[in-house]
Amino acid sequence: MISQEKLKQLRINNGWSQDQLAEISGLGLRTVQRIEKEGKCSLESKMALASAFSITPRELEQQEI
Repeated sequence: MISQEKLKQLRINNGWSQDQLAEISGLGLRTVQRIEKEGKCSLESKMALASAFSITPRELEQQEI
């Protein structure tokens, strides 16, 4: 599980749309949308998102931004 709110806030802070985040992370748009909505994702997706934001995967689990 990751923090949906943190993921959304990181994306907005970078000025990215969901589509842009999908492209940068190498994930599909529907995958990014689902993760933002549900907070559930595979380890591979978590690693891709963390890499896109230059943070650790664990930081995506934490509520504080």
